[in-house]
Amino acid sequence: MTMPSVFQEWIFETTMQQQSVLVLACRGPDGIRKYHPTKKIVARYRASVLKAAYLGRAMKSGEGDATTFMTLEGFDNDAAWHGLCNMFFNGIDALPHHFVLHLAHGAEIVGYKHPDPHFRRRWHEFYRRCCDDFHMSHETEHQMDRRLSDWDRAHWGEAS
Repeated sequence: MTMPSVFQEWIFETTMQQQSVLVLACRGPDGIRKYHPTKKIVARYRASVLKAAYLGRAMKSGEGDATTFMTLEGFDNDAAWHGLCNMFFNGIDALPHHFVLHLAHGAEIVGYKHPDPHFRRRWHEFYRRCCDDFHMSHETEHQMDRRLSDWDRAHWGEAS
């Protein structure tokens, strides 16, 4: 019998390093007020990589409510999504740099690896906007795959 998992199935097609990044980005920033705009983005990020326990499945775009933990409310609406992103980037200076980088890298993976093109497009746009905000170049999918490739995985079973 297979045990249920909170992770969406597509995640198991990624490398362990990519899975680690996806999980780390699920955590919200410490020390930020409860209703900071970043929480609305993180709630949608979580719903893009985790299954909703109360549903026993991944949420669909647009599904959910105003919860601060996990929702896809407004994710299916361009104006609503861009409004949430604008609020996030307008408040980015209040966020720990380390947190923003975790979220940007998680968004990068979702933007390249999620099976649904709508989710890929939303998160790839978010990742590119993070890069623009940091004045840094974005990675291609190939560059990301090389960087997060589980290094010498081909040799994992060998004696040291």
